[in-house]
Amino acid sequence: MFSAGAFLQAMIPLYVMVAIGLGARKINILSDHANQVITQLMLYITLLALILFSFVDDVNW
Repeated sequence: MFSAGAFLQAMIPLYVMVAIGLGARKINILSDHANQVITQLMLYITLLALILFSFVDDVNW
């Protein structure tokens, strides 16, 4: 059974990271180039890691 505490424990750090990113962008700590680099990082590295992890997690060794 899924509890609300586990849900909040997973979601609160995500919302905190989003808020930090939005705040940094709003006060111009992150430039447009930094935004592009972070987007590429998310697409090429993080997404690949997620795909590989989900594949390895489903395989029964």
